Amino acid sequence: MSWLGVALAVLVTTPTSTSATEAPAPPLRLRADRITVEPGRCEARGAVALETPGLRVNAARIEVDGCGIPDGDIRILAQGVTITPCNCGPRHPPSWTITATRAALDPRRGVDLVWPVFRVRGVPVATVPRGYWPVTTRRSGFLIPTFRTHPALGTELGAPIYFTLGRSWDLTLTPQLRTTRGAAGALEVRNHPTATTKGTLRANLAYDQGVPEAGGGWRGGKGGRARYRVAADQVARWGGQWSMGLDLLGDPAGYEWADTFAARQAEWTVSRLVYSRSTDGIRVSGALQWMQDLRPATYRDVERPLRALSLWTDDRAARQRYAELRLDAARVELGQARLGGLPIAWWASMRASGQGFGDLAGDAGSFFRADARPAVHQDVLLPLGLRLASNVSLRLTTWVSDDVPSATRWAPRWSAQLAQELARSFGAWAHRIRSELAVVYVPFVGGRTRSPFANLDELDALGAVAQLQLRVRSSVSSGASQAWVEAAIGRDLGADDQPGLGLGPLVLAAGAVGGHGPWTTRLSGAATFDDGHRFASLRAHAEVASGATAVGGQLNVVGARPPSAWFVAAEELLPSETLRAQRDAYGTAIAWRAQTAIEAWLRLRLGRAWSLEGRATVSVAERRRDVEAAYPAARFHSILQRARLGAAYTSTCGCWAVRAGGSVDRDLGGLGLQVALTLGSGLRP
Repeated sequence: MSWLGVALAVLVTTPTSTSATEAPAPPLRLRADRITVEPGRCEARGAVALETPGLRVNAARIEVDGCGIPDGDIRILAQGVTITPCNCGPRHPPSWTITATRAALDPRRGVDLVWPVFRVRGVPVATVPRGYWPVTTRRSGFLIPTFRTHPALGTELGAPIYFTLGRSWDLTLTPQLRTTRGAAGALEVRNHPTATTKGTLRANLAYDQGVPEAGGGWRGGKGGRARYRVAADQVARWGGQWSMGLDLLGDPAGYEWADTFAARQAEWTVSRLVYSRSTDGIRVSGALQWMQDLRPATYRDVERPLRALSLWTDDRAARQRYAELRLDAARVELGQARLGGLPIAWWASMRASGQGFGDLAGDAGSFFRADARPAVHQDVLLPLGLRLASNVSLRLTTWVSDDVPSATRWAPRWSAQLAQELARSFGAWAHRIRSELAVVYVPFVGGRTRSPFANLDELDALGAVAQLQLRVRSSVSSGASQAWVEAAIGRDLGADDQPGLGLGPLVLAAGAVGGHGPWTTRLSGAATFDDGHRFASLRAHAEVASGATAVGGQLNVVGARPPSAWFVAAEELLPSETLRAQRDAYGTAIAWRAQTAIEAWLRLRLGRAWSLEGRATVSVAERRRDVEAAYPAARFHSILQRARLGAAYTSTCGCWAVRAGGSVDRDLGGLGLQVALTLGSGLRP
C-alpha cells in the first residue's frame, strides 16, 4: 500500500454539508499499488481498494474528480469493479458481491453500475444491463421481491418499489400476483414532517378471481370483482391535537384474508376524527365517527341482511355513537382548612358532553344526548396513615330524539374512598400493605327514568344504587424481585354508578417477579367469581426471559350465564368512565357459555446468528345455542387452533439476513409460509 494513499483519505473527504436536502459526504479511505495526485484529480491503479461506511469497492483502476477541493463535489469513476457491504475480515471472503465492468460512485448517494452481476460466494446468480446500489438509507428504487403462501390466496409474489418524496415523505408500491385469487397491489405512504405530526396510509386493491371449493379452500376461476381496503392513521398538532383513523372496505368479504382471526371475524370497521385542546385548566374534546357494518359478510350463511342477534345489542338494532363533544374543567381549588388538627382540602370539577347516536342499518331512529356532571371534592389526611377522599356530584341528562318525546333526568351522587398504606423494612426486603374501602351511593333518580332513557343503547345508564367494595393488597420486594397477593370483594366500582350490570365479584390475584443472574421469571394469576350472574374466570401467566430469549405461556378460562338483556353502544369515541371492565368481561362470555384458551410462546437466540420465535394458541369454547342457531357459520369457529413459528439467520458479516415463517389457522384450513431476504450492512440478529 502506498503511504500516499493514507494521506489521500483526508484529501477526498469533503467538509460537512449544511444543505437541508443533502447529507454530508462520508469519509473515504483509498489504497492502491500506485496513486497519482494532481490538482483537483487523483488516480489509483493496481489492487485498488476504496472504503466508505457500509460499502467496500475493489477495482483495477479508479479516478477521483474533486479530491482536495474544499466544498467541492466528489465523483469517482472505476473500471473492473467489485462492491460489497460485507466486512468478514481479511481471512474470510465476503458472503456476496456485485461485479461490474464500469461504475460511477457518488459518496452522498450511491453507485451506478454497468452490467452488474450479483454473486454469492463468487458464483454468478443474476445480471442486468444497468444497476444502482445506494449508500444512504433513503433512495428510490426496487426492493427485494417478497414471497409467501396463504391458505386463502395461494402463492403470492410481490415486487416492491420504494420512492422518496422529499425529506419527510416516502412510499412503497408493491404489485402482487396470487395464484388462486388473481392480481393485487399494496400501497403504503408514510410521513413525519415534524416531531408532533406523523402518519401512515395503507391501501390494498385486488381483482379477485377466486372460487371457493366445496371441501374448503380456493381455486382460480374466470372473471372476478374488485376489492379494496384503505386504512390510515395520522396525528398532527394544529391549534390543538388532531388524531385521525380511517378504515374502509370496498367489499367486506375481503376481510377473509386478514392476518388475525379477530380481524377475519370483525363485525364492523371504525373510522374516526378526534380533536382535543387544553388551555387554562379546561380541556375540550370533539370526535366524529363512521362505522361500516361487516356482519352480512362475516356470517355468510345468515339469510337476513343483518343478524337477528348481535353480540352487543341482543335483539335490538345496534346504534353507534357518531359524534361527541366534551368539555372537562380541571381542578379548581376552593380552599384549605384544618378541622380538629386535620388538614382538609376542597376543590371542584366539571364535565359536560353531548353525543349523537345513529343506527348502523338506518332502521332505528337517531337521538342526541347532553350530559353535565358538576362535582365538589374533599380530601382529608387522617391519623394512622389514613386518607379519605370523597365527592358530591350532580348528574343532569337531556335526551332529544326524532321518534320519542324529549326528556330530562337528574340524580345526586356521593362517593368516598378510605385508604391506608403501610410499609416496613426487613433487611434487604420491604413489605407494603394497602387497604381500600370504597362506596358509591345514588339515592334516587328524578325525572323520567324509564322512557325514553331505557333504550338499550346507553353506555352509562343511571339508576338508584349503593355499591361497596373492599380491596387489600400485600407485597414484598427486594431490588428487582417482588411478590404480591390481592383480594377484593364487592361491586366493581370501575363502572362508576352502573346500577344493574356491574359485577359483584370476589377477586383473588397473586404474582411474583424474580431474577437469578441474567434470567428473569414472571408469574401471575387471577380468579373472579360473580354468583349473581354465574360468572367465573381464571387467568394464569408465566414467563422466563433473558435478553432476547423468552419462554412462556398463559391460560384463560371463562364461564358465564350471560344476562337476559345485555347492551352497550357499538363503540365509544371518548373515555367516559363507563362499563369498560364489565363490557370486556362479558364481551367474550356473551356469545360463549364457556371458553378455555391456552397460549404458549418462545423466543430463542441461538448463537450469534440464529434466532427462533414461535407462538401457539388453542381455544376451545362452547357456543350459546341461540347464537349458534342464529349464525350457522359461527359453529365452525367454536374451536380455534392457531400456531406461528419463525426462524431468522443473520450472517456474521452483518450484510445479509433471511427470515422464514410458517402459520396454521384452523378457520383458514391450511398452512401459510413466508420468506424474506434482506441485503445491506450492519444487520443484527
